[in-house]
Amino acid sequence: MAIVDIIVGAKLKVIKRKFKKLYNENQFDMSTIDQAIGRIAIKLFKNDTYKKHRSSGKSSAVTILATELYDTGGHSPILLNLAHSLRDSVRVQCLFTQLSGSKENAPLRFEILGQSAFIDGVTYKRMNFLEHVNKVYRSIAESDSDTIFVFSHPHDFLSVAVLALVKEYTDIKVIYYNHADHLPNLAMSYSDLVVNFRHSAIYITQHLRKITSTTKLPLQSLEKSKTVYLSGLEKSNLKLELGIAKDEKFTLSGFDSHKIYSDSASQYLYFIKSLLVNNKDIKHLLISNLSEEQIGILDRVFEGEEEARSRFLLKNMVPDFDGLFQTCDLFIDSFPLGSALTHIDMMRNKKPTVVKINTENALYSFEDYLPKDYKYAFSNLDDMQIGIERLLDDPAEAQKIVEENYQHYLNTNEYSVVKNRYLDLINEERYQGWVEPIIEKGSIKIGDLSTQV
Repeated sequence: MAIVDIIVGAKLKVIKRKFKKLYNENQFDMSTIDQAIGRIAIKLFKNDTYKKHRSSGKSSAVTILATELYDTGGHSPILLNLAHSLRDSVRVQCLFTQLSGSKENAPLRFEILGQSAFIDGVTYKRMNFLEHVNKVYRSIAESDSDTIFVFSHPHDFLSVAVLALVKEYTDIKVIYYNHADHLPNLAMSYSDLVVNFRHSAIYITQHLRKITSTTKLPLQSLEKSKTVYLSGLEKSNLKLELGIAKDEKFTLSGFDSHKIYSDSASQYLYFIKSLLVNNKDIKHLLISNLSEEQIGILDRVFEGEEEARSRFLLKNMVPDFDGLFQTCDLFIDSFPLGSALTHIDMMRNKKPTVVKINTENALYSFEDYLPKDYKYAFSNLDDMQIGIERLLDDPAEAQKIVEENYQHYLNTNEYSVVKNRYLDLINEERYQGWVEPIIEKGSIKIGDLSTQV
């Protein structure tokens, strides 16, 4: 190992400690950390850089800079849809800073991505900083890319270093895709435009991240023709596999477990308990990878209500939720931290979704993805339970909501609608017309950000 790697590794270790402190304090402005990493990268490469200027006219190549792919969750499909949206108009390359993890942990999605983009990257380690920054940066500079879409993790040091070089030595446009908008994020300060997806995220970007060049786009879902709807028999068979009788009603939730277990009061679990105790003819299925400790908390919440607990079913996460979405009667969102793309998937799969609005912290609330003034988004749990019971007991009302929601998906989130917005973005020379007006400070309740969720 070269002496320069040892020195740089030691400096990065110090910066990482500072980053963790700010991150744990929920300091959304990470520009000081970005600059510290950027200074190291620029100093290392000051005598060996590519200087590239964008050609005028339409973009000919695009780079997607990402950390890693996953086989579950909503973030990876958005990246795949972006690459697919661009591939007929420009050459697309996707560079990962954790390449081996993407290959090993999401082989199917990795293969699908390869149909739309050239894939390369590194598996970053701190002591190989120089080598890995060099490879990723040169891959961008040699690709003739005019635009970079950034899908990096909040703590991706390598992406920060690469983007620092991009901003220092090229005029490539950098668009930061703010997929983890409820968290502090590295690299964002090196962007020309931050893409957000809801009003509260724009507010955070403007006032807490101190970045005003931000716009709002809808999240992209599948093409309407790509959704395969199960037959009645297939739904019945799936219910039997889940331990649910053909004519039995069931509600569904599905998300990473931290979205409900970050709350020490276990509000979500107590709510589902109340729903099951008061409605003995329904079951509830939670799709999540719960630890033994988390299952223990669930069991303690249901102490004294063993019959209701027997109707609380558990299943580990699966890569594709569509069949489960179509088979359930309705979806109950997580809280205190809600879901995003799941609501769009429910609209696409033609089943109602019910949401708990986080009135204390808009950053953890995702009703923005549903139609305006959505009537099954609730500020209190009593009304939420009444709403769920109405949808379960009134098929006509449930169908009305399904039709309204599906139309909203077609108008707002359907693949081709968002694809056209992406193409407009990459062919834009400047982003003044895209930038959202400054939201009045104090007009959105963010609440206490001292505890990470």
